[in-house]
Amino acid sequence: MGALAATAVAAFALVVALIAEISPPHELALVFVAIIPVLGAVALPVVVSRARAERDGTLGWFAAGLTVSVAAAALQSLSFPGLFPGGGPLTTGSTGNALLYLLMHVAMPLGVLVGALGAPGRWRRWFVWVGLGVVLVSALDVVPVPRLVLPGGRYSATLIVAQLVVAWFIAVAVVVWVRGAGPSVTALRGWAGVALSLSGYDLVLSAIAGQRYTSVWWASLSLRTATYAVLAAGAGGAVLGQLRRLEQYTDRELDRSDARLRGSMAMTNRLLDSAERFSGAVAAADVGSVLVSAGLSVTGLDRACVIVVDPDSGRFDAVATTGYDDETLRLLTRPSSRDSAIPGAVALRTGRPVYSAPGRRPGADYPDLARLPAHAGTEAIAVLPLTAAAEVVGLFALSGSRAHDFDETEREVLGALAAQAGQALQRALLYERQLRTAEVLQRGLLPQRLPAVPGIAMAARYAPGAAGLRVGGDWYDAIPVSGDRLALVIGDVMGKGVDAATRMSQIRGAVRVLAAVDPEPAAVAAGLDLMAGELAEDQIVTLVYLLLDPATGEGLIARLGHLPPLVVPPEGEPRVLDGAGSPPLGVPGAVREQARLTMEPGAALVLFTDGLVEERRTGLDVGLPALAAESRRLADRGLDVEGFADAVLALGAADGGRPDDVCVLVVRREPGAAADGDEGTRVDAAMTLAAEPTSGAAARRFVHRSLTGVPMDPERLDTIVLLASELVTNAVLHAAAPSDVRLRVRQGRVRLEVHDPSPLLPAPRTQDPDATSGRGMLLVEALADAWGIERADGVADPGKTVWVELDLLDHASDVDVL
Repeated sequence: MGALAATAVAAFALVVALIAEISPPHELALVFVAIIPVLGAVALPVVVSRARAERDGTLGWFAAGLTVSVAAAALQSLSFPGLFPGGGPLTTGSTGNALLYLLMHVAMPLGVLVGALGAPGRWRRWFVWVGLGVVLVSALDVVPVPRLVLPGGRYSATLIVAQLVVAWFIAVAVVVWVRGAGPSVTALRGWAGVALSLSGYDLVLSAIAGQRYTSVWWASLSLRTATYAVLAAGAGGAVLGQLRRLEQYTDRELDRSDARLRGSMAMTNRLLDSAERFSGAVAAADVGSVLVSAGLSVTGLDRACVIVVDPDSGRFDAVATTGYDDETLRLLTRPSSRDSAIPGAVALRTGRPVYSAPGRRPGADYPDLARLPAHAGTEAIAVLPLTAAAEVVGLFALSGSRAHDFDETEREVLGALAAQAGQALQRALLYERQLRTAEVLQRGLLPQRLPAVPGIAMAARYAPGAAGLRVGGDWYDAIPVSGDRLALVIGDVMGKGVDAATRMSQIRGAVRVLAAVDPEPAAVAAGLDLMAGELAEDQIVTLVYLLLDPATGEGLIARLGHLPPLVVPPEGEPRVLDGAGSPPLGVPGAVREQARLTMEPGAALVLFTDGLVEERRTGLDVGLPALAAESRRLADRGLDVEGFADAVLALGAADGGRPDDVCVLVVRREPGAAADGDEGTRVDAAMTLAAEPTSGAAARRFVHRSLTGVPMDPERLDTIVLLASELVTNAVLHAAAPSDVRLRVRQGRVRLEVHDPSPLLPAPRTQDPDATSGRGMLLVEALADAWGIERADGVADPGKTVWVELDLLDHASDVDVL
């Protein structure tokens, strides 16, 4: 609109200037007329190419009109008076020249109006051919038309009216063109509208002039030239603009390629970093954490989960999660989820990744997702199977509450991460399986339970080192020996593997045999030296053997190259039992000694292997004092032996790692049983008896000693002593294994329990009167107020417990008999 206004002002100024001055020479008109088709020919290919490139139908119709207009302008220039004599090559007369002038102006607006009416694009070719035919016919003067140009170059009234009608026609086309272009018109379409308007100005001024070479006619000719100059300039600007856009596009593509390259390098670095982290991941949870972190970084989503599939049991286990609640994880890891309509089940069944469809909520394709709380508002989800050796070992799920399209690059990166994680996860699962096997084997070589000893509370712990999967040589033991004493042992066979574990098992068995023969520490150490010849040259064995009398707290200790245990009294600083030290087992000429010790009531004894306190940089200078200080704090907190043992074991891993195996044995000498006025006398006592004929007598002494001072009928005391002898003898005969005896008095009633590892259940049976055995259970049934049998869990302990109960007083004797 600004261009049109400026052109109108310029045309008016030109008319004023031409009227006031001398008119230009006629030769200048020839130049203007000759340059018009040239300018049109320059603009035409650009307009045609842009119409095709932009698939712009209206611009295509404008180009069709421009084609006819340029042809008419060319023939009109050739027949212009003074340029070529005789009307040019086609001998076009003045009337034909005037018709070509009108066709030159009417062709472009006609094309615009035909296009605005929705004419099909295929009609444009016919429009051009018909237009060119009309142009040619007009140039040949074969159409009978009234004379349009009079002698002297004056225009006829018919020509003037025709010019004004065409000008009106152009004005309509301009309005249609501008309305069709809209407010966001492109530059080329805008200049086309300006050219149409200028051609209308040209016709109006030419009609006003009424003949050639007047001042107003010169203004008309100038606007005619400007019409095609504007088109040529607009076309040139469009080409330059297109070149500029092409350059910008090239720069953007280069930047995009550079960004894509940088992104690819970043993805490659991320994959390399993930591969390095996967190689260092030992446990399945470590692999899952690496995969979750990498997946969220790649996609920008907010939830991720790694689920391990157990190939044997088919169980699911979530090893690493972010953004998932407990209820969702519980539902996902149920066995029934394998058949659910969720992406994870599909990926598990097919072994192929599952991605949510772009622009579509996952719940529409997987209806069971709505049952999972975390996926109530999920807009995007991806699940990739983690495979190794053609077996699905896990699933990796990513999801988010915002819409997200997984492009090809993301899918490739996620696929690469899943492939890396599958191998790492299988390796981690194998490692964990071997670790569990090694731990089970190691624990199988250690005592399954500690014996029950009156006045003594014990707890033991074993923890494998972080440096390997193989079993080790650390062990502990607690052995009831003759004289109601307790032998405590802790030791270490240096090295790892089956050899160390086998040697440890042999030495542990030897200690038990030697303690049964002579439990004195010096005697046991001497017996062990006799078998030292079987040790390999590089196999070093250390141990502590301590013989304790629970009743008095007196004891003897011998140390064979092992770290000294600690005694933590109820008050005061812990004592290090560093006496009776001698070289490790197997050192030739070693002199074995034993030293005395005392444990006051309430004191705790801590025995341990070197993995608890030894630090490679500082040796024992830091670890042993730290253990003593921590033991004092634990005792002051009033922890029971179980909590005490847990806390001591945790001390060995305070820095996050435990390079070596650790055994800990905590023994506390409990204060004597006390009375409880509300419940009467309370007694809690226990001991473990060996599978030998003398155990029945030991059981009788144990029960009699434990119930000494308890107010009860003498006959009842004799009965419970007899029952203890019968139950223990029965266990010795039929179980052929050590038995645990427990005695408890509560609220005027005594309960005796005898546990043995045999699954065979005893039962009363009819006996031959002359038989010398087989009456044990008959006596139990006849003498006990109540009795029963409790089975163990059948896994860790396949045995049973036989119990009897008696009232302390015989209430039947108080009943009056009439």
